[in-house]
Amino acid sequence: MTYVTTILSIAGIVIMSLARINFKIRAFANKPAWGGLTLPLILIGFILFCIGMFLGFVNHQGIL
Repeated sequence: MTYVTTILSIAGIVIMSLARINFKIRAFANKPAWGGLTLPLILIGFILFCIGMFLGFVNHQGIL
């Protein structure tokens, strides 16, 4: 179970980092920075990160 929580948390961080890179590239190219894939990547990454943290907390407390 700890592998799943680690993978989900790291995947969430990586996806949010991709959103930041996308944001900076779009801003540098003088396009709307929040357009494109920036917002969906942030939402997907945040959801994955929160699920990973929740599962880690539940697993650490011994509830499951």
